[in-house]
Amino acid sequence: MSGEVGIQAEKVEDFVEWLRTWCTLEIHSVDERLTSVIAEKALIEAGVRRAERKVKRDSVAAAVLLQTWLDTDR
Repeated sequence: MSGEVGIQAEKVEDFVEWLRTWCTLEIHSVDERLTSVIAEKALIEAGVRRAERKVKRDSVAAAVLLQTWLDTDR
């Protein structure tokens, strides 16, 4: 969260650059570091039990990521 690009982010950036050589579609990168935190808070607010939150967190985080991308002005 310091603004520095981490090792995994560098790997993703390299992959995206490689993918752009093979794909003619526009590729967008989205920072997803906080999506799990947002998902967890949303599930807690919705009254979802702890065991069930663990199962649903990744799906909700993916929905948050998609909604963030859809809401972005392109």
